[in-house]
Amino acid sequence: MSEEDRTAMMAPPAATEVFSPGRHRSPDRPTGTTSAVAIEDDDDGKRRRSWLIALVTLACVGVFVLVAWLATTMFAGPEQPKRTAVPPLEGQTTSAARSTLTSTGWLFDVTQCESTAEKVGTVVKVTPAPGTQVVKENQRLTVCEGGGPAFVPVPDLYGKNKSEASTMLREIGLTLGLDDEEVEVEDPSMVGKIVDWDSKGDSAARGTTINVTVGKEISKSQVPDVRSLSYDQAKGNLEAAGFKVKREERDSDKDANTVLEQSPSAGESVRQGSEITLVVSNGAQLTMPSLTGKSKEEAEQALKQMGWSGSIQEQETETSDLSKDDKVIGSSPSEGQKIGKNQSVTLQIGKYDSNPSTTNPPTSGGLFPPFG
Repeated sequence: MSEEDRTAMMAPPAATEVFSPGRHRSPDRPTGTTSAVAIEDDDDGKRRRSWLIALVTLACVGVFVLVAWLATTMFAGPEQPKRTAVPPLEGQTTSAARSTLTSTGWLFDVTQCESTAEKVGTVVKVTPAPGTQVVKENQRLTVCEGGGPAFVPVPDLYGKNKSEASTMLREIGLTLGLDDEEVEVEDPSMVGKIVDWDSKGDSAARGTTINVTVGKEISKSQVPDVRSLSYDQAKGNLEAAGFKVKREERDSDKDANTVLEQSPSAGESVRQGSEITLVVSNGAQLTMPSLTGKSKEEAEQALKQMGWSGSIQEQETETSDLSKDDKVIGSSPSEGQKIGKNQSVTLQIGKYDSNPSTTNPPTSGGLFPPFG
């Protein structure tokens, strides 16, 4: 830029030339440039356009809000009714639950349901469940009152093991007892199996515990030998070993109360608690001793010393042996035979004869058969 140009720009503007009303121009500018009036017209137009844009925008927003409101109104449907939560009633008495529901305007029915014995007369269930949101005016509640346990038939448990029995009972609401009893069984196949149970052939309330009896193997012991012992001693030994004792008596030359025999035999294995029969001497028999060579008086004394108290009969028997004269040469019963304490005894007494008959009577065996 030249010095002249800078001077011209810093110089004050020339006087404006007015050509017509409202129009003027500088004498230093060409007539074709934009005038001040034109510039003012442009500012007014811009303001009108801004207002027009604002109005159109507001109109659009209004239309959008109107359309949204209409859509919500048309598709939302009618206003939803008020909902209320079902009240908790479980555990209350039925009368208390009735009072609560009636005072709060609920519709309801009361029915009976199976329950434990402790819950009889109380609410055990409500339908719909407590807490469910429902329209009180349209919903009728069902209140279930505990009526006690139901009764079910107890199944046949014979021959079942405990695991099988537990499953059978659980399926119908019963429980197998833990403290079962045991009993000895003759049949080996029933060892560990149920042979008896509670409420057999009957019914029981659900939840009832059924106790059972289980078969076990028979316990056996060897029978001790008690022969030749006194009855009291033998009985004590057997009872200490777990046996029962039965007594039978028999005539014998053994001392009274001496055990002669036992059944079952000694050493045999039998069930504990079995009965052992003892055959006991009653002391009513004696063994005939040897009386040969004794006088009648000596023979009688020997018998009495044994406990004999019977009578003696004499029978003379010829003998050619002088040493046997008036001596016992035989008896009936004979030596070694059993006799009763009161049995009569015949003594054969020798009678010396220097010329005896050809045939002599027997010297033993006697005229009477042995006693017993």
